[in-house]
Formats: sequence, structure tokens, C-alpha cells
Amino acid sequence: MATSVMSFRTSRILTKILIRDVQGCPSRRTLFGNILGAPDDTFSHRDRRLIGYSQEQMYAVISETKNYPEFLPWCTKLKRFDERDDSEKVLMTVGFPPFEETYVSRVIFEEPSKVRSFSAEGTFFKDLDALWTIEDCGKDSCILSFRINFKLKSRLHAPLAKVFFKSTALTMSRAFIGRAGDLYGEPSCREKRLKL
Repeated sequence: MATSVMSFRTSRILTKILIRDVQGCPSRRTLFGNILGAPDDTFSHRDRRLIGYSQEQMYAVISETKNYPEFLPWCTKLKRFDERDDSEKVLMTVGFPPFEETYVSRVIFEEPSKVRSFSAEGTFFKDLDALWTIEDCGKDSCILSFRINFKLKSRLHAPLAKVFFKSTALTMSRAFIGRAGDLYGEPSCREKRLKL
């Protein structure tokens, strides 16, 4: 009974979010239509900011995947395997019960400037590709860039998956910068969003 009540409440909340997102879009043809301005089965997001932490500090935060469940609220489980000097595989569970997705990603490290992860093994997506780029600016600051692209396996999954991935993508940089603050203290400069 508790599960069905939770599912019903979760379903009502997600429906409200979907309706709000659809109403806020230029094109509102259907609920399964163009929620984020991209074809129904694709999603892309980019973010670029000047932040008050060094390139080395941000690389350490992003490359330590084992710590993700500690500070990413939507990452519930993570297991690393096939670890090498410049890459690893991670089995990650993301989402909020009862809506969870578990998939395997290959993570590639290019110290100290890039971390890339990609997956083609998800239930909902054909492929998922994320890239962090960290440019050194000196004086304990860097430019942090984040890009994510994914393609869904089915357009029927589009509304729910896009709401989830949109919310996580929009908070991704913030979560990692917050983690840097927890580890390294106050930033050396004020954060500034930059043009892409």
C-alpha cells in the first residue's frame, strides 16, 4: 500500500513538472513533443563558468567517482571496476525511487584537464556522453565546462527521462563546485557564468 501511494504521489508530482515544462516551451504540440527544443529522443546541455578553485582541485573532485554518492543527490549507488591508469568503468544507479536507472559507463581521465564518461548500456538511452573540461586560469581559479548529450531508446520514455536529465544537468556544475567548497573552503573569486 505504501509503495502504491508513493508511486501515485510521485506520478502526480512528475505530471505537474511535465505540464509546467511543456507550458514553458515555445512549441507545445503534445505532451510527448518537443519539451527541451530538441528532437523528442535527444537531449543536450552545456555549461561554462569561471570558478574560484584551481584546475587540480576541480580535477580531483570530478575524477574521484567513488565519492559521487556522497554529494550528488540523484546518484544512489556507484561501483568502480576495470580500473586502469587513464580509465575505469563504473556501475551507477541514478534517480529517485521508484524511478531508477542503473547503467555502466566508461570514464576516461586526461589529468589535469578532462574527464569524459560515456555509456551505451542504459535501459532508457541508446547512448550518454558527458565531458568535463577544466582550464587553468592561475590564482586558484579555473574555467569549468560541462557538456552532456544523450539519445533515448524510445520516445515513450522522453517526458520522464528528459525531466530527470534536465534537472540533473542543470544542477551538475553546482553540485561539483559545492563539493569543492566542502573540501577546500571558500573560493578565491566570485563565480561567473561564461558564454558558450
